Amino acid sequence: MLDTGYSIQDIRSRRLPGHGHTSSGQWMNIACTEKLPIVCIRYQKPVVEPTCADGPWDEGQIITSPGFPYNASIPCDFFLIVDEGKKVEVEVVFLEANSCCDSLIIFDGYLGGHVIATLTGDIGNSTYTASSNTMRVSWAPSGGVNVKGMALIIDYYNDREKKER
Repeated sequence: MLDTGYSIQDIRSRRLPGHGHTSSGQWMNIACTEKLPIVCIRYQKPVVEPTCADGPWDEGQIITSPGFPYNASIPCDFFLIVDEGKKVEVEVVFLEANSCCDSLIIFDGYLGGHVIATLTGDIGNSTYTASSNTMRVSWAPSGGVNVKGMALIIDYYNDREKKER
């Protein structure tokens, strides 16, 4: 006997009163909550964990934290480089981070550059500019629980173009 109370013979002969057939022997739909003496296997797509994208980044491109807007728990460094003689500018379009422990840090240059801004909480439509053609943007969550992360847009210009805008 299976734990459903039906014997193997009942299952093989389809003698399962009130489960999946009518009195005429035709199959019918039944409630999913009914206990059935069968096992169903559902196809499940493999889980793909969010990863940190590595660029290169084009002007006007939207850059998001890994897993945005569903998972904000994966740290990531974005290294932004534009043509020599131009400056990198990022607009933080959306930031949702836990003020206690998640932050977006914007550095002037690559490694060892000074911090332009350390952002946390809910921020939108803020622009930050590097003094050169390189910038590092670091998404640094310490959990990233119940928040969406960040989205920003990269831009670049030379000083003459900036004055014309």
